[in-house]
Amino acid sequence: MSTTYEVQVEENEDGPPPELVERFAVVAAHRLARLNEQDGHHPEVGGTFDMLDHFEGLYFWERSDADLEADPPSSVTFEVLAVDPVDAPADGGSVRVRVAVVF
Repeated sequence: MSTTYEVQVEENEDGPPPELVERFAVVAAHRLARLNEQDGHHPEVGGTFDMLDHFEGLYFWERSDADLEADPPSSVTFEVLAVDPVDAPADGGSVRVRVAVVF
């Protein structure tokens, strides 16, 4: 059974603009799921991870190689602020994660 991630992006005056908060939550959830599939990674408070994004339009994983070559994505770094449950669920399930964008 696979693990799904529900991600909340911290909203504050230093964070991403409101129109990017939901997009970054999708991007972060996708990245955490991929990291978990690749090597069983489970986020930890204080840890960081990154993801490529274009900030609008198709997500990185939806773009073709030609699209990526013509319009390279930018890297977004996230810091993990909270994880529930703290330990990886043995049988998959849902993990709630709160993150902040690192600028």
